[in-house]
Amino acid sequence: MIRDAGKVVIVDTGNWAKPEIFQIESADSTIPHPTDHVIAVKAGGLIQIYQVQPKAAMLGECNMGQQRIDFWKWIDNRTIALITSQAVFHWDYSQAGSAPVKVFDRHRDLNDHQIINYHQSFGNTYYALVGITRNPAGRTVGHAQLYSVAMKGSQIVEAHACCFTKLKRPGLPDSVLFCFAQRNEVGNGQLWLVEMGGQHKVSQPIVFPDSNPNDFPLVLVASDARGVLFLFTKEGYFHMCDSFRKEIDGEQDFEPRFLYRWSFRG
Repeated sequence: MIRDAGKVVIVDTGNWAKPEIFQIESADSTIPHPTDHVIAVKAGGLIQIYQVQPKAAMLGECNMGQQRIDFWKWIDNRTIALITSQAVFHWDYSQAGSAPVKVFDRHRDLNDHQIINYHQSFGNTYYALVGITRNPAGRTVGHAQLYSVAMKGSQIVEAHACCFTKLKRPGLPDSVLFCFAQRNEVGNGQLWLVEMGGQHKVSQPIVFPDSNPNDFPLVLVASDARGVLFLFTKEGYFHMCDSFRKEIDGEQDFEPRFLYRWSFRG
């Protein structure tokens, strides 16, 4: 999807020869729907949802007024998360005439951060807002605001990237597993897996080459089906990590294990 002088050009990778051109009056950013031929268009505080196929139509809109939107993202097929300088909002565009609903306040420790991602756990019991900034030494540091719906409170975690996945427990309901990757101020990397509301908390070092002193974790993605984490860094390194289970004193435990590392830099 490409924006150019009031046009949104949508390219179907299965048909490069016939790009769709969607005419809009103004927009500062657009994000495609996760699965459907739908796009969200933002112009300042105005958010509009357009159906592109089979027939162009506007499906809904909302207006955040003068509130600055620092980050926005589809979090499911109906809902967009809108991160302002003050709070996190969710907007369900499928409800006619609906307005964004505030979920929680943005923590003051993220005030000087560039927001780069936002995540929700299964069951929508936890949310995580991720931002990065530079410290006085010039190193990029990251923090995640971890919010609990049940506790109605937040805590700040030193992390550049994070995600939620499931911890399957035989005979018990699945637990929320909060996974986050960090590189601290002295350059050491660490991957953490924390069972929310449980007793499991384990970590594994992340190796960063000495030739990339400014590299840091950028994206962390979980595969619930395979129990695998995929980590991408700013400098183009890819890590794959398996959280394999083991039994200790008759109880199930787990620990992360890096399986593969590859560089997109060649």
